[in-house]
Amino acid sequence: MATIDGALFDEAEIQQVAGRHDAARDEIENQLTQLRGQLDNVGNQSPSEMTKMLVDQYEQDLTRLKDSVLADLQSMSQDMRSTAGEQTQQDSDNIKPITSTPIENFIG
Repeated sequence: MATIDGALFDEAEIQQVAGRHDAARDEIENQLTQLRGQLDNVGNQSPSEMTKMLVDQYEQDLTRLKDSVLADLQSMSQDMRSTAGEQTQQDSDNIKPITSTPIENFIG
């Protein structure tokens, strides 16, 4: 268990949540790739100016999406793992002086 801002968190649970963020990001990226394939097929079958504009708009939207949502999901999962790891290390470091103190110092 780690304490973050006064709340107790199980590091394994934090890792699971971070993993779900990664899985969601991967799933979104896979769906976007599939959509891109479908747009490419439409573009190959219909070389009209309207189709080209649709593909261009998709490229712009995809770039914005990757720069915001997908990047945020990745950043959140990394931050969760980092914070949990740092807090676990800090908890471990803080308990060392207590556990290394002879029991006679606690018993009067």
